[in-house]
Amino acid sequence: MKKTILVLITFFISQITFAQTDKYWKMGQNAAIDFNSGFGQSVLSDSTILGSPYNNISSICDNNGQLLFYSQGIHVIDRLNHKMVHGIDFNGGNFSSQSASGGALPLNNGIIVLPKVGDTSKFYIFYLNLDYTIDNFWYPSKLKYLIVDMALNGGLGDVDTSHKEIPIIQNDTLERGNLLATKHGNGHDWWLVAKKFKTNKYFKFLIDSNGVHLHDIQNIGSEYLIDTIFYGQSCISQQGNKLAYNYDTYKQKNMLWAKSGRINFFDFDRCTGQLSNFQPYDLTNNPDTLVPWGVCFSPNGKYYYFNNEVALWQMDMSSSNILNSRTLIQRWDGSYTPYASLFQNMKVGYDDKIYVTCHGGNQYAHVINNPDIWGGWM
Repeated sequence: MKKTILVLITFFISQITFAQTDKYWKMGQNAAIDFNSGFGQSVLSDSTILGSPYNNISSICDNNGQLLFYSQGIHVIDRLNHKMVHGIDFNGGNFSSQSASGGALPLNNGIIVLPKVGDTSKFYIFYLNLDYTIDNFWYPSKLKYLIVDMALNGGLGDVDTSHKEIPIIQNDTLERGNLLATKHGNGHDWWLVAKKFKTNKYFKFLIDSNGVHLHDIQNIGSEYLIDTIFYGQSCISQQGNKLAYNYDTYKQKNMLWAKSGRINFFDFDRCTGQLSNFQPYDLTNNPDTLVPWGVCFSPNGKYYYFNNEVALWQMDMSSSNILNSRTLIQRWDGSYTPYASLFQNMKVGYDDKIYVTCHGGNQYAHVINNPDIWGGWM
């Protein structure tokens, strides 16, 4: 596994599948990865927002790979690193009101930017709030969206005030992040998937030229009735036909907190929006793979990668027992750069490599160079 130098920040980016403009990953605190040369390069990039160990920052580029804007779930910030006039403190909620101005929501995949169908100058920002606590962890009660219009403010963009904080789920109990999006089978529209906390209920939204619509609410798979679900990442394949929900969990028993984990796989039909073929894999009895954190499908969808903080695994999606196919591909080598370079979140880059972040304000990211082949981590 190769390490690529970044700039003293752990980065977390929302999963956007089929996005043709994903050539520039904006991060917090003066860092970015630029894919415009054909492969990922770390670059210095001014920023007006700070990162945190669990925040996600979502950014979008134009077709030429130029950054348009980015957001950490509290402010919308233009390419010149100015907060958009109507994008300041857009995400109301108890956590946001208590957060520092430059802070970020501590969620995995809690914000997603998607292009507006049929209008190249407008973009949706879908985002979760953080409104209530369970065992001192913040959880969302609402899923909302706003629209950024790049024709405003001399081409730097601003939030359309007629489409700001539009709720599509409200007064509910939702999972901590893990919003997933993929292109519709027609190649034009989009699907957005959100999950209700500690249940088997999945909300599917269709985004088309007429706007955002709740397509259906599907109950599938098993419920996960534990005390606290922590920071597990989830993902969708590049082909949009496989979903994986990853749970890093804590359960209180006899005044102690016990860790466990699970990976739930689904097939997804991009034409109908239906989930099927539920396959759960419980990691509780596998101490070496316990507490999964980052997850990612290979670009060709044949393999699945997941990690805890100290070990990174590859699995074969064609296996009759996916979990039993797991192969250890790397252990944390004990390095500090200057902080422990422990494994955290993953995402496929524009160069079809998988980038694995390090925990806690680190200056390095790990890279899986050939994720489309078995044993291709070298």
